[in-house]
Amino acid sequence: MSWKSLTSAALIASIAEDASLMSLAEAAAHLTARDIIIAEYGEPGAAYQRKYCEVWNVKKDFPWFPADKMLINKDFKKVLGVAFRKLQERGQHTEIKTFDGCYNHRLSVGLKVLSLHAWALAIDMNAKENPLKGAVRWSAGFLQTMRECGIYCGADWKRKDGMHFAMFNG
Repeated sequence: MSWKSLTSAALIASIAEDASLMSLAEAAAHLTARDIIIAEYGEPGAAYQRKYCEVWNVKKDFPWFPADKMLINKDFKKVLGVAFRKLQERGQHTEIKTFDGCYNHRLSVGLKVLSLHAWALAIDMNAKENPLKGAVRWSAGFLQTMRECGIYCGADWKRKDGMHFAMFNG
């Protein structure tokens, strides 16, 4: 059987059961962020939200953040919380002017795949200053801090999306 005919979950299970099918590194090279997310969390929707998401009262933890609350994946909240603390320690948090969304069940703009926002695994900030396909106006230090914390930055993509920060690269 060819690995190309397997779903991402079946491929990951096959690798775990029988390493002779292909190496994990080879498999990872063929999996998209969405394949990995679906294998880890399943499809987005009400059941996913009940199991993996929460409403984060972000203003309670970070009074400087421009929104009171957001629906976010619990794992992403942990990662983003670390990044926000580090941004605050470095005085870089002042660059965040607007919160422009986290959870939004939709396709990626101009693409035919679900956005990472459908799983609440991405956040948009300063959208007007950092539009899709436009100039990226974050400081190099701000972007480096986010990367150090394991957050992928849309500023790094060929099709720039400077507002977009996510737990997965996709």
